[in-house]
Amino acid sequence: MSGFSKRLGVALVLLSVANGAAQVKNGVRSGPRPAAPAAPETRGASVPGHIDFDDATASCGFDATVALTTAYAGIGAVFSGPGGLDGGAILDQCGGFGVSGYSPPNFLAFNLGATLSNGGIPQGPETVVFSQAVDTVSVNAGHGSAGNITLECFASGGGSVGQQTIVGNPTLQPLSVSAAGQIARCRFSFTGGVAVFDDLSWDPPVPVELMQFRVE
Repeated sequence: MSGFSKRLGVALVLLSVANGAAQVKNGVRSGPRPAAPAAPETRGASVPGHIDFDDATASCGFDATVALTTAYAGIGAVFSGPGGLDGGAILDQCGGFGVSGYSPPNFLAFNLGATLSNGGIPQGPETVVFSQAVDTVSVNAGHGSAGNITLECFASGGGSVGQQTIVGNPTLQPLSVSAAGQIARCRFSFTGGVAVFDDLSWDPPVPVELMQFRVE
């Protein structure tokens, strides 16, 4: 083998190793940060009554974002984690969660073993408060490490008006609670270490003025 061929082979091996060094699994990145994914030509649009989390470009890992809070206040829903800087964050599917059954490219993700860019932990339970009481709330949820996933909803006075629990698996499954005109807030919780939620819907849509917003 010529000297040039040997040098070329070594270069290819080094390039392969460099490309394989960056690994992302369950939203936690190890190795060098990969290039940001190209934004798709079309994205979903969250509107009063439905949030698909696809209306802005999201990061691949928790270390490049913060917990979701008031990004959707303009359409009647405010999110919060268990306290402080903690809570779920919107991530792109490039985070390597190994799930299906969501509307690409983004979802609301949790991982107790990760850290957000501001030091918070993407952990639950996550609460969403609606600007007016609604009849029905549904969301798709899952992950192979989620354990039991529960959607529980509450009246404005604080009492529970219903809940549904599923066993998480890699294909997201629907959760739904109905209580005519009584649901003021709902809580997402899970007993495992990692969970994904997507396509949150409520009915009737809260009649608030649709304002422009940005995903936090």
